[in-house]
This record gives sequence, C-alpha cells and structure tokens, in this order.
Amino acid sequence: MFVLTLDQRDSTHLSDAVPGLLALLGRECTTTLPFERTAGDEVQALFASAQDVVDALTLVLRHGGFAAGLGVGPVDQPLPDSTRAARGPAYTAAREAVEAAKLGSGAQLAVVAHADDSRTPTEAGEEVSALVWPWAVLVAARTQKQWEALDALREHGTQKAAAEALGRTPQALSKLVRAAHAEELQACALSVSRALARLDRVTGGGDRTSGTRPAETRGKPR
Repeated sequence: MFVLTLDQRDSTHLSDAVPGLLALLGRECTTTLPFERTAGDEVQALFASAQDVVDALTLVLRHGGFAAGLGVGPVDQPLPDSTRAARGPAYTAAREAVEAAKLGSGAQLAVVAHADDSRTPTEAGEEVSALVWPWAVLVAARTQKQWEALDALREHGTQKAAAEALGRTPQALSKLVRAAHAEELQACALSVSRALARLDRVTGGGDRTSGTRPAETRGKPR
C-alpha cells in the first residue's frame, strides 16, 4: 500500500497552507484513509491504488509549497478509521521519504519502500524514486497559464474550443500545451503508476483494501 506524507516547506516564515491543501485533496483525491493533518504542518493519507497516488501527487505538485514523501509497503490490518492511528512498514517508509524529500531540491519528492516487516529500504524503492523525481520536477515547473490551458483542453476536448474558452488563438494555446509537455508527461505518469504498482507487489503491500471515491472527483490533466 502507499502512504503519502506531505510537509509544508518554510512553514516558519509562511502562513499555514495546510487547510487549503486539505480542502483541495479532500475534494479531488481517492484514498483508502483520507488526508488529515497529523502533526504540525504535516498532512498524510493512505492509498491502495498507484494511479490514485499519481493523481494526488500531481495535485500536490501543482499546488506547490510541500515536500512529499511516499512510503510503499504493507500496512497493519485491520485498518483503523484514521491514518493517524494506522501503523506498518509503509508508514515507517513514508517518514523516511518525507525527511529525504526535505533535503532535496526541485520538486522535493522521494519514494522509500519497506518489504514486509523489514526496517531496511529496498533497492527497488530507490530505483522507482529515481524514475519519479524527474517527472515530478517537470510537472512542478508548469506555469499557471500552462495549467489553465491543460484544464481548458480537458474540459472542452479540442484545442480550438479550449482556445475560444480562454480567449486565445489556437496557436497560442498549442504553444502552451507543448511547453507543458502534456503528451510526454502523461506517458511518464502512466509509467510512474505502473512502476509504483510493481513496487507495491514486490514489497508485499498489495491492494488489500479498496479506496473510497468521493461523490465528486474532478481529475486534472497530467
């Protein structure tokens, strides 16, 4: 399973961004145990689906301002009602991952995997982290105008219709979409999702519990 821990960057000098992020993630994400504030400026959730994790990471990277640590591995059963009460190797891995992410640069994202009851990170987790990081850096580098172009394209279906909705020319919108590396990063996101799913199987985490989808989920282009 997947534990995503987020920690606000430079929180001593910035206003509290946790409530806004919690509202966004609670509205948009599919989780097994929902996002909640766990301590200080940290937010955490449990996932059973690799694709749901990628969707959540995309939202976090778009929002900005948070280091992200993803732990992969088993979680003690039965699951409690709150991620704050959950335990297991995936939670230990997530703690290590977010601490590593805070030491990094760029997107500040790390993946750590613990197999079964092992306290030692797996080599497979390091390999997946190396794959995820460049994808995350490029997603985080998108500008607001690029995100708006991607949102409009997703909503309206064609570049012509999206351009009209934004009051732009099709050529201008096409330039924004290309600069956002839309097709390339969509393919990368699929590869990241598959790699995380394989890592979940390798560590013995498995999809033991199905996620609960919110009544209204609006995904963002990746």
